Amino acid sequence: MKRAVLLACLLVPCVAAHLAAQEPVNPFKPRKKTRADSRPGTVTMSNGDVYKGQIYVTRDKRLRVFDTAAKLYRDIPLVAMKEIEITVEKEGMEKEWRWKEGGSNVKVYTGKAYPWREYLTTVTLTNDQKITGHLKATPVYVETGGKKEKLIIHGKNKGELGQKLSDLVYIKKIVFGEPNEK
Repeated sequence: MKRAVLLACLLVPCVAAHLAAQEPVNPFKPRKKTRADSRPGTVTMSNGDVYKGQIYVTRDKRLRVFDTAAKLYRDIPLVAMKEIEITVEKEGMEKEWRWKEGGSNVKVYTGKAYPWREYLTTVTLTNDQKITGHLKATPVYVETGGKKEKLIIHGKNKGELGQKLSDLVYIKKIVFGEPNEK
């Protein structure tokens, strides 16, 4: 008990001196809003749009890729990635249909169609190892100058009725690092 009291008596003045030496908090100074787990990079979309800024995913999440070569899931942290490239594996137009009447097994096509795609994702790690496979939809956030864009890396994507394949915009490539690092 005496040791604890002695230790507290020695530590309190040290902590107080440390706090007094720090600069007081300015409530009017803008806060640093960059997340510690974000990385600088560039996102290129299939329609040619480019987003540059700090890139991050949902907090404490990793990109889960089903490695088609190894036949297992790999959870890859953002910090271990150099590049993500998404290619179209399959695509097509699906016709809309309905049942002719309740309880019937006859299909009637409405004449409308919607586009669909399946994607293949290749992740290049910082050690230049490549992992290719499929993934579920993963949100990716790009923050530039306080403006935040939410983009989705799709594994599969389905459009609305009446859309064309060209209307389905997807992330084509994500390159991590500042442009002058390449």
